[in-house]
Amino acid sequence: MTIKTDSSGRVLVVSGMWPRKSNPISGVFVVQKVSALARQGVPVTVIVPAPVFPGDDYVLDERDCALPARVEIIDAPVARVPGALAALPGCTGVNAGMNGRGIARILRNSRTSFTACIVHGLRYTGLGVPYWKEHIKGKVAIVLDGVDPFFGMSSYNVGQSRRSLRAAFDCADTIALVGSPLRQYASKLGAPPRKRQWSSTEPTCHPSQRHDDRSPLDGL
Repeated sequence: MTIKTDSSGRVLVVSGMWPRKSNPISGVFVVQKVSALARQGVPVTVIVPAPVFPGDDYVLDERDCALPARVEIIDAPVARVPGALAALPGCTGVNAGMNGRGIARILRNSRTSFTACIVHGLRYTGLGVPYWKEHIKGKVAIVLDGVDPFFGMSSYNVGQSRRSLRAAFDCADTIALVGSPLRQYASKLGAPPRKRQWSSTEPTCHPSQRHDDRSPLDGL
């Protein structure tokens, strides 16, 4: 698995939510955002963490999602503690680490310079950001979509996850809050106020910004 090299300003989207054969409506809002970026002339690479042994349940590709040619989708095989076992003490940190290292491996083998990165899904994609942030030269935005990253966790794992979450927020340049109810939610998660940016829509890029030194995330 490699990421194509190009000389233009390519945006990286890392999302734990994406349509699959078994659930073709999962993460459709992320697909719509990627499609919108591409229609603006922004080339996009999407990395989707996927099971090491997916069987016949695969990540839907560019053609399945009817995405423009300038979009590239990479499914990143990631080992993970499965199902109910993930609730055992320490397993949240293990899963976040394996997720992050899997993405880091792909970025390490790439020669692409990303002008910005948008991360969807705190668990486990967002929690893994500290493992691969060093491979991104541009700004990183973590999108809070209202899904509780601690749902169903043991108290031990909640404590461990809060530490991982603080590390992820430290790595982010922007924490995007989509929808006004998330203002209070972000406070409960410990998102630094100086990094919070609220809007009714998700992070976007503007083609005119790709011809100067500004990041596509400037203005968030």
